[in-house]
Amino acid sequence: MNIVLPTLHVRPSAQSVPLAAGCLAAALPEALRNRTRLIDLYPEQSDEQMIEVILELEPDLLAFPLYLWNRNRILALTRSLRLQRPGLWMVAGGPEATADPQGVLAEGALNGVIGGEGETTFRLLAEALNGSGMPASLPGLALAGTDSKGAAEPCVPDLESLTSPWLGGVLEAAPGGGALWEISRGCPFGCDYCFDARGSHGVRHLPWERLEAELE
Repeated sequence: MNIVLPTLHVRPSAQSVPLAAGCLAAALPEALRNRTRLIDLYPEQSDEQMIEVILELEPDLLAFPLYLWNRNRILALTRSLRLQRPGLWMVAGGPEATADPQGVLAEGALNGVIGGEGETTFRLLAEALNGSGMPASLPGLALAGTDSKGAAEPCVPDLESLTSPWLGGVLEAAPGGGALWEISRGCPFGCDYCFDARGSHGVRHLPWERLEAELE
């Protein structure tokens, strides 16, 4: 099974690093991780160009990180992709999917959306599709055409269990480039309008040993 994780960035810059996609890929078992490709997309590309780049990798599963700045463009892209590849499995995650799963499903042509921290749910989904072909009900996964609301958005219980996308070789820091460095998850505040903290409250820090190794 081929897995493709396209990220539509705001603009080309040192911060255009597909960190969310890298975390999802790093969470996969090695066999699936080796069949996973990350794609960087930019607003100046046409939808046709984006679709060509995606489909030439012959994906079986597409997963889009969905943010405020790329929601409309990505969901329009999924509608076009569905016309060209009716059987393609497509999901979205990120702040917009967490905040409005049913709205995202209604606007796009997705099979489902993943709310909350996506590593565990995405791994289980990929393993199910690679095996039986149809996932059972998964925590955090809202499926299109059902009443599922993605119950209990999952929170990775132990951040030490996560594989670093930098140390795992999924992401590489280019000389003279930039890096997005995740040192914690969550937020000390509880603003109603903000889902960057994925709807959770409080701050959890990644292990110091991992951060030290990543910085090195």
